[in-house]
Amino acid sequence: MFASDDAFLTTILRLLRSMPAYPIFGDGKTRLQPVYVNDVAAAIAQILRQGQKPYSVYELAGPRVYSYEELLRTIARIAGLRPVHAIRLLECIGTCC
Repeated sequence: MFASDDAFLTTILRLLRSMPAYPIFGDGKTRLQPVYVNDVAAAIAQILRQGQKPYSVYELAGPRVYSYEELLRTIARIAGLRPVHAIRLLECIGTCC
């Protein structure tokens, strides 16, 4: 989930603004499906209004699946930042040291 003061996307945005390159752990293909916290709250409210016994598990996700690297580039573009130069740490360690 994301919101204006979350610990995930706002941290990424702060780092994208301050770093010349962004480190990606693994291959950058981790799949993420961010959902806005207010949308989750609205879904929960609607479930509770139905008056039926709720299911024990609900899957709530955003409308699009991103790779981690694609999400970084999308966040930077939306925020009007320079294009992201993503560095895969394991590749860098193998060539830098």
